[in-house]
Amino acid sequence: MAFYHNLLIILGGRTDQDIKSIPIEVYDTGTSEWYKLAAFDKFRHSSWILENFLYTHGGFDYSSPMISNNSLVMIDIIKLIETNPILTKGMSQIIDNVKKLERDRELEKEKGSKKTTPNLSPNTSISTTKKSPDLSIKETTLSSLNVNLMNNQTKKTTNRIFSDISLGNAELSTLTPDKDKKNSERVQCVVISKVKLDENGKYKLTKDNETDPLCDLFIKAFLQPLEWKKRKDNESDRFRFKPEQVYDLAKQAINVVANQPIVVKINTPAKVFGDVHGQFQDLMRFFEMWGEPKEGANGDIAAIDYLFLGDYVDRGTYSLETICLLMALKVKYPERIHLLRGNHEDRLINANFGFLEECQNRLNEESMHDDSIFNVVNEFFEYLPLAAIIEDQILCLHGGIGASLNYISDIELIERPLEIVHEAQTKTQQIVMDILWSDPTDNDDELGIQPNLQRDSNNYGNIVKFGPDIVKKFLQQNNLNMIMRAHECVLDGFERFAGGSLITIFSATDYCRRHNNAGAMLIVKNNFEIIPHLIYPPDGGNKNWIEDDDYYKKRPPTPPRIRNNKGNY
Repeated sequence: MAFYHNLLIILGGRTDQDIKSIPIEVYDTGTSEWYKLAAFDKFRHSSWILENFLYTHGGFDYSSPMISNNSLVMIDIIKLIETNPILTKGMSQIIDNVKKLERDRELEKEKGSKKTTPNLSPNTSISTTKKSPDLSIKETTLSSLNVNLMNNQTKKTTNRIFSDISLGNAELSTLTPDKDKKNSERVQCVVISKVKLDENGKYKLTKDNETDPLCDLFIKAFLQPLEWKKRKDNESDRFRFKPEQVYDLAKQAINVVANQPIVVKINTPAKVFGDVHGQFQDLMRFFEMWGEPKEGANGDIAAIDYLFLGDYVDRGTYSLETICLLMALKVKYPERIHLLRGNHEDRLINANFGFLEECQNRLNEESMHDDSIFNVVNEFFEYLPLAAIIEDQILCLHGGIGASLNYISDIELIERPLEIVHEAQTKTQQIVMDILWSDPTDNDDELGIQPNLQRDSNNYGNIVKFGPDIVKKFLQQNNLNMIMRAHECVLDGFERFAGGSLITIFSATDYCRRHNNAGAMLIVKNNFEIIPHLIYPPDGGNKNWIEDDDYYKKRPPTPPRIRNNKGNY
């Protein structure tokens, strides 16, 4: 509840009655009368009034009562009042003053006046159109918001312009008036998603990119867990999109990741996935069982971040579906979906382990020309971040810390686009190899830095294993508590190392049809409790792109880690 002059405004809440929403109630302290206005379907939210606007943040929606909402809603109080004739009459003097200020501002604008506008927000006009206003979003401190308005003096949607923030492409919602109020106008409010604090403690109001029809097409086609659950092997060769559509999607995804840091910051709660390797049906099973990255039924994108630790392509038969869905989700939810680079996000590797062949066979690409899907997706890979940090406590990367990575700042200095140099000659090249290729030692008793003979088949000497003592030292130097990584198949889907200070996550089941391993996804809760969720190999196992035994001899999968972590760490 909040006060506006002599009005007590109560919005949202929860009742025992079976109703979808309850009206905003306004109590006029001058007349001791109650009024029911627009419906508002949230509860357990916070509210405050600034100038002539009522803000509400967080809480829960009736549509998803178990998932917290991370949106900021702005309601024009004057327009709310004007839905009721009695309230409008009682507040006529205040309304007239606001409108007079609006007219004065318009006159000043026409005269080119540079005078500072009064610190009082005018009224905005109501639009019956459903089109969102064309505005942009910047950051602000909520305490310094000073709302100004440009009224187009028509019934079209009005742009709300802020001194420190402009609400660009913000979702324009409509609050429904009380059913008893016939012929009353509908009240609009602006919904701003993802309210976060920046490094200076200021509120950073960001809105997901305006939905591009192309990314929606991919999400609609591929984010279908129940459909993919029934899919048969003989359907795998049919790809639903044209190469030019995949090309355009990849270019959009490049624009998103290229403008984000190489070490991304992630909030809790968060879902963390390990290697997928084109086993798209495994990914769909995770989504079916524990929530999908979408809005609406079975969706939890409003309440949780998704982090993928790399190795999206190769080995499995659905690398195109996997990477196209993840790119589409990244475009649609750039601040919720986080994709790290793995060692298979490297054209030298994925040209030999299945992705190139899949592009050639399913998209009819005859060669690796500059505009090929194989090349444009690998261009996207070259801009992917190398690491993520969950709430300044958990470092997440694909392989490990190796021998050369000492500080997070070492990663932040790496420039993109980044081409992987396997015969590393510089410190930066070696850090990248460590991040993408290194593994923990076989158990907690094996300390220090050791050769990684299984992976270093060319004897370059730049792929290593690191012991639990290296993990502890790194965490202490960087004021961290844990490392999460992928890169190795583990039989139980996840495995602890260094006394629990490092966790390996692997999300593809029955890897290469050789190991019959489980797949895991971990949820990191707000209190840093880690909840594992496991899936097991489907009946009949998974189909892989490489089925020939001779191929396996040339490109064998890395053997799984065997749990044997006895030691002091």
